[in-house]
Amino acid sequence: MKSGLRTHLLSFDGKDVDMLEALRQVFPASRPLMAELVQMATDEEGHVQSAATWLLRRHMADGERLAPKEVGLLGAALGDVTDPWARQHLCQSIGSIAISVDHHQNYAAFLRACCEAERPFLRAWGVDGLYRLSLQHTELAEEVEQRLASARGDEAASVTARVRNIDLERGA
Repeated sequence: MKSGLRTHLLSFDGKDVDMLEALRQVFPASRPLMAELVQMATDEEGHVQSAATWLLRRHMADGERLAPKEVGLLGAALGDVTDPWARQHLCQSIGSIAISVDHHQNYAAFLRACCEAERPFLRAWGVDGLYRLSLQHTELAEEVEQRLASARGDEAASVTARVRNIDLERGA
């Protein structure tokens, strides 16, 4: 059963975080809601994608987790996430998603594309997401080292700052 959340998200202007925060209180995290948000991550309306992924990210930051089925569904649909903010929110969420070996290549491909994005913040969070994915799937470690080395030379301060944070976290 749908919650009616999409109707509210259609009025999201892409900027009003207070609105999203209020909706987060009205629509508390639950398995059905998380499944609905995963579906809306690929909504045809870009602002719905952005709002749904913002809510996903916030609920996961609060400790809610995606069920394995939703992890797989999201992984299979990542190519349909077109809104840059939605893509960034998903990159920021990777550390909160338990990604099985069956789906990690879909997530890795998505994150690689984000690492090459025109938008600096998306590049920064793409590198971060790929690093976080490598913590779950160590076969990505060598690639991540290469990505981090390349990102250290990025002209965008947001990218180099994100890499510095990763380096600090790793004790490098």
